[in-house]
Amino acid sequence: NFATDHRPYFERLPIRKDIAMASPYPNIGSLNQPIIVEKLTVMQSPVSGAKTKTWSSFAKLMAQVVYGSGAEKEKSSTIIVDQSVVFITRYFSGLDETMRILFNGNEFNIRFIEKIGRNRYLKIHSELIKK
Repeated sequence: NFATDHRPYFERLPIRKDIAMASPYPNIGSLNQPIIVEKLTVMQSPVSGAKTKTWSSFAKLMAQVVYGSGAEKEKSSTIIVDQSVVFITRYFSGLDETMRILFNGNEFNIRFIEKIGRNRYLKIHSELIKK
């Protein structure tokens, strides 16, 4: 009864559970998968002067893994699998599209990185590297 309820008006309004407290940020508990971000480095041999490209660890992060669309195509009698995956992590400075992600023994190329909020989270869109 509104006449006998002395709480402020906004506290008396019914709460819709489906839209209450909707947040654009992920639940921190869902960042539960370890990933490794690697950066391509070029090393030059001091003896021969030959340059070699190697991947070195850049960051170890915890992420939420969201599997996107996948597709199978047949090209010259072989089946090609395309798998897109989104990794959501806390903000980490210095990540870019030239790097790659290691997750569950697979390598993923970073297609683009989307910032969520004011440097709070990163949404890293990637695709599986076929071996």
